[in-house]
Amino acid sequence: MKKVGFVFINSVEGGPRRFSIELLKEFAKKKLDFNLIIFTDTDKDLDFLKQNLNIKLRIIKRFSKYDLLIWEQILIPFFAKKENIDVLHGTKNSIPFLGKFKKIATIHDLAYYIMPETFSFLQRIHLKLSCFIIKKKANIITAVSNNTKKDIIDILNIPEEKIKVIYNGINEKFFKRVNKKQINKVKEKYNLPDKFILHVGTLQPRKNIKTIIESFFIAKKEIYDLKLVLIGRKGWYYKEILKYIKKFNLKNDILFLGFLNESELLAIYNMASIFIYLSNYDGFGLAPLEAMAAGIPTIVSNVSSLPEVVEDAAIKVNPKNAKEVAEKIILILKDKDLYKQLKKKGPQQALKFSWEKSALEYIKLYKQHF
Repeated sequence: MKKVGFVFINSVEGGPRRFSIELLKEFAKKKLDFNLIIFTDTDKDLDFLKQNLNIKLRIIKRFSKYDLLIWEQILIPFFAKKENIDVLHGTKNSIPFLGKFKKIATIHDLAYYIMPETFSFLQRIHLKLSCFIIKKKANIITAVSNNTKKDIIDILNIPEEKIKVIYNGINEKFFKRVNKKQINKVKEKYNLPDKFILHVGTLQPRKNIKTIIESFFIAKKEIYDLKLVLIGRKGWYYKEILKYIKKFNLKNDILFLGFLNESELLAIYNMASIFIYLSNYDGFGLAPLEAMAAGIPTIVSNVSSLPEVVEDAAIKVNPKNAKEVAEKIILILKDKDLYKQLKKKGPQQALKFSWEKSALEYIKLYKQHF
């Protein structure tokens, strides 16, 4: 039986981890006619894999946040060779240089080329080296959107025929309405207001939190009881955000909830008045899609992959224009017909994306490279 290696970093929260976990959940449900070997650094949240006898977990521990290059380029090909892998899938913008097996690389985005100032020097070196290896050694590259595919062609000068677009999916849980008991429990726990704007994402420069805060400040002049809720882990940009909040005197109007578990996140999606996502650059934009599935009127940037993902089911704005964003916030909250229209269109658009569909496309791709 053929063997596929699936490589992902399980210890670091974020979009690529979500991508890997969701794909693995779908693989675990399937009757696979090949063996799937998961190479990862921890077995956290992976108990569901035990249900499929054709899936094997291989834990390769990391001992420092600085050993990623060694883990990817030395340990992974070593253990892949031991397992006699036929095809290896690198799920986070990376594949090993070594190894005679076929290699599939998923590129989520090229932010480190487009917005290098939002990455440390060491991160840029590592990520650009990874792209060089992908260009030289990948048999096929998957992109999570057409926008990312275009970036790969334009920036890395990789031929279009070597790139396949496979969209991310969305977990079906986000379409379900949370019961009032759970909503009230979460609302009380975090002392949430009745009317609030929600943003979900790591607090980092690329997510453009400053413009969100400034547009909230402007909108609040007209809708005085409005609050802003930020969900996501703190990035290196976090202290600058605090300074910005102080500048606008919004300390009592903005809530930082940090990283939440899925059940709490679902409840808050069901409470929010508006979802806002003004990222300067995104490879796909999973959070806006989740918000739309939950029926929240959504505002997104009119750049990168976001217009491609939301189509006409969300309001698109210039992410650098806080005044324009504030006007749209006020418009959505005051125009009841528009509010209802966005609540209806959001779930319809989100239904176009499915992790099962994504998983089936990857299974087909693996088999094409045996």
